[in-house]
Amino acid sequence: FFSRFLADGTAMQVGAGPVNTIIIFDPENPVPGGIQQYFSGPQVNPSVAIAANGDFLITWNGSGAEHDALNPAAFDTVANPDSAGVWGKWFHATDPVAAPVVASGQIRMNMTAAGVQQFGSVAMTPDGDAFVAWMGAGVGDQHGIFARSLKTTGDSVGPMATEIRYESSPGVFQFVGDGDNIFGNPQTLLVVFDEELNTDGTGSGGSPGLNSVENTANWALVDGQGDQVSGVIHDVVFYFDTRLNKWVAAVTFTGPDGDPGALTNGTYTLFASSQIQDVAGNSLRMVGYRPNATGRRFDEEAFELIYDPANGFGFQFTVNNTFPGDPSPHDVDQLVSTVGVVVVGQDDIGMINYQEGPDVARNAHGDYVVVWVEYSQVIDATDMPFEGDEDDLPIILAVPPLSTNIMAQRFGADGRERGEAILVNTLTVGMQTEPAVAIDDAGNFVVVWSGDGFELGDESGIFGQRFDADGGRLGGQFRINQFTTSGVYGVNTEQDEPAVAMNPNNGDFVVSWTSFGQDGSMDGVYARRYSGNGSAQGNEFLVNATTVGAQGNSGVAMDGLGNFVVTWQSEHDTSGLGVYAQRFSNTGTRLGGEFRVNTYRNGDQDSPAVAMDRQGNFVIVWASWQDGSGYGVYGQIYNAAGTTVGGEFRVNQTTVHDQFQPDVAMTSTLVDGQNYGFVVTWTSFNQDSLPNEPNHRDYGIFARMYNLNGTDFIHSGVGPAAIGEFRVNAQTMSNQYASAVSMDADGHYVVVWAGVSSTVDTFELPPEGAENDDPIPVTIDITAIYSRYIDPPVQEGAGATTSTELVLTGTSGNDLFEFVGGPVAGAWIVKLNGVVQSVPSTTTAVRFDGLGGTDTVVFTGSAADDSVELWPTRGVLSSINYTVTVENVESITASGGGGNDAAILHDSAGDDAFTGRKAQSSLTGAGFNLVANAFETVEVRSEAGGYDQASLYDAAGDDTFTASHQSAKLTDGDYTIVAKSFDNVKAYATAGGLDTANFSDSSGNDRFESTAGYAQLRDDQSTYYLYAEGFDRMVVASTAGGSDTAKMYGSSGNDTFKAD
Repeated sequence: FFSRFLADGTAMQVGAGPVNTIIIFDPENPVPGGIQQYFSGPQVNPSVAIAANGDFLITWNGSGAEHDALNPAAFDTVANPDSAGVWGKWFHATDPVAAPVVASGQIRMNMTAAGVQQFGSVAMTPDGDAFVAWMGAGVGDQHGIFARSLKTTGDSVGPMATEIRYESSPGVFQFVGDGDNIFGNPQTLLVVFDEELNTDGTGSGGSPGLNSVENTANWALVDGQGDQVSGVIHDVVFYFDTRLNKWVAAVTFTGPDGDPGALTNGTYTLFASSQIQDVAGNSLRMVGYRPNATGRRFDEEAFELIYDPANGFGFQFTVNNTFPGDPSPHDVDQLVSTVGVVVVGQDDIGMINYQEGPDVARNAHGDYVVVWVEYSQVIDATDMPFEGDEDDLPIILAVPPLSTNIMAQRFGADGRERGEAILVNTLTVGMQTEPAVAIDDAGNFVVVWSGDGFELGDESGIFGQRFDADGGRLGGQFRINQFTTSGVYGVNTEQDEPAVAMNPNNGDFVVSWTSFGQDGSMDGVYARRYSGNGSAQGNEFLVNATTVGAQGNSGVAMDGLGNFVVTWQSEHDTSGLGVYAQRFSNTGTRLGGEFRVNTYRNGDQDSPAVAMDRQGNFVIVWASWQDGSGYGVYGQIYNAAGTTVGGEFRVNQTTVHDQFQPDVAMTSTLVDGQNYGFVVTWTSFNQDSLPNEPNHRDYGIFARMYNLNGTDFIHSGVGPAAIGEFRVNAQTMSNQYASAVSMDADGHYVVVWAGVSSTVDTFELPPEGAENDDPIPVTIDITAIYSRYIDPPVQEGAGATTSTELVLTGTSGNDLFEFVGGPVAGAWIVKLNGVVQSVPSTTTAVRFDGLGGTDTVVFTGSAADDSVELWPTRGVLSSINYTVTVENVESITASGGGGNDAAILHDSAGDDAFTGRKAQSSLTGAGFNLVANAFETVEVRSEAGGYDQASLYDAAGDDTFTASHQSAKLTDGDYTIVAKSFDNVKAYATAGGLDTANFSDSSGNDRFESTAGYAQLRDDQSTYYLYAEGFDRMVVASTAGGSDTAKMYGSSGNDTFKAD
């Protein structure tokens, strides 16, 4: 029902008239003006919106139908029936004493008929355009929010393009947001519109007309350089897509032969011209939420720029250049950070923001984090020494000029931003620079940097901040270095050049840095280890054994077991700087001594970087003065034992001028014995000028890919020959420098770097006392952080294996089998007797048979939820990513790697002993040993026979022990230990907290005995025995039957006994 009211609340119709009338289907007795028609049944949840002229629209949900479009006045035929739909009806305003006029038939809002649609809500513009939203079932979401826009009966509003999609796989339509990457080369893109469009064939031979959406002249593809790509649109077909439940224009591209073909790599904007009209003749309109839409554009004489490619509705996207190799001519570099230039008048202070010093960390799943330094350059236009128009006034660089902060941005594996950029440092006073970042497989990450941390006790120290996978802070900013006092030279010490590496499985991390004056001779390299929860694992320690001269500029990398390697440059080489390294175990113990990496020793060898895979193989790269023309980039490969693989090798193929600032990333994918290896990036001078460009003598970013054995990577999509070095940056004008690279478990990698995005021409004041006091012209480079995603299909070299199970067999002697879990097969570490095993990428399960001897198994779970079930001679470790089965083994140790982990242990037929603690539980018997470390839940079962005993120990918190003759449990909420059907169970509360023990009797005759220190419960047949010692509160319940007795002994103090 509805009623209308004047502004003062006076009813516009006399009496309590009906707001709406439910019309039972009765064509002989229609009720004029009723809102619902044709179907009986509940009509509920009304909503109303009114226009400036008083016209209004009412919506509701219930059973109903629409008028027959061919005969709208008929009551005996209907269209689009729906037993649970959202409906609406328009009304025209009339005189206050008259009933409103029905302006439309009943309209079904939802186009999806299946499922329930309900709770509609309507909003209206002053002109009468309406927007209806509701919840219900629809395409792609069975419980979603859906919407529809409606026009006034005289449609004067143009259509709107809302989104683009592409069919990533049959029946799967991927949404493409502004600037998103399309991984692959689509042949057709679907542009979604909000209403039906003009498709009239009024052109020559019935071809699409001037205003038709199917006229290819009404579409334009503009590349990243701003140039229209001619002849690229093959055809456009407009239709209602029942799979998407939307109106779509299928834009198909032209291949090299003129037939439909895939769109080549590049960054593009697809424009739909404002010449396109809807069926009512309205031109395509613009809305503010489309950043690349221009709407209708006109020239100075008010003529519309119909065929300007940038006139209309634009969608920007990138067909990602995932193959290694030089970028496409249509490519632009992907902007990671934003660049802002702000100038505020002649007499005010302004600011120029720019970014430098990037680093990147990517985990096995492909999620990654980019960090950088955000510079704020103060500019001042006061006290100008000459006159001129305001627009021509120079800007004077102010002193002090800079402030800096550390920023971070998260990305998904698809290259899309996750959330907003994060201000990393909490303390913003002073300079914060040199960020580095590391990430684990769960997405947790840590950022470290050097800077002013006076409030944390060091004006020039190393600081860190941990984050969870959603970008939330884990704790606050913390100082890493402990040494803060004056150094050996009597000046304030300085710590800088930090590096960080993280264990991908559990989040443990290690930080290295340079410290001045601490090791007794100028700079030294120090490090400190941390657990995944952020607690320090000991104090800082000196890395370099040789302290003569300066050692600094370190890099660090860590494997899947927590072992790590640190590399640095040192002044104690034969001639100039040399590159050195030191390996460490996961406990921080040195593995051998420090060793020299470079073979060539003339001149400087510096700027080392290191990458390590999960198995412990690693690569060190550095800049060396030996390729015949300045610096070149060189490398050395090592296996997990620290032994060199081959000799020192040159990375850059172009040797003219300098190649320097190297970085390296490594994958952990092992396929048929091959590790599809590593990639090296570097900065090269005067190499990236294109043939059609002048020689601009600046810096560019280059890369080269390798297999683990040092051979060049071959990509079948590129060609049969080795790829060799290639240019990373698409923008070749101005400087591109300071690259960083990180790789996921499958060899897909992302490169980031700093590049000049624009320049600002300004002035600075001359020095005091200068003869000429005119401002000096200067140009400021406005730099930003850019990236490129490269996706080589490393599995192409894997061979033909399709098996999902890897089967390994031990020897007749003693064998050691080790497994460390990860999110994909390439991230696992599988070793047999210390030898890393090849794991095909299709593997989902591993099976090991120990055969003879005394065999040992070591399981380590992943960051996901793991479960393990162990028997005296066999065991199974499983998660969502793998199943590992072992048999004919004598000792199994399983450790949870993160997540919510559960363990089940089974006894033998003999006498067994179980010891359960929060951190470690073990079950031992004749010839076997089972251990479960760091599992949140441990259940041990005594089922096979023998006299079995269990000893449970509390944690430091408040623990509860609950025991009966069938089962005993000890828990504090964070851990749970359960012992089932044991003959003898004892629990000890010795670690602290407020602990409680609860006993329950059996159906037989039970005896309970307690003192101030312990309590015990047993039956008179000695079939079970329960004991609790040191608990603050002990309770026994006799409810199961039998003739039960209880004895309680007082303490040496004053005791109270009460009985009811």
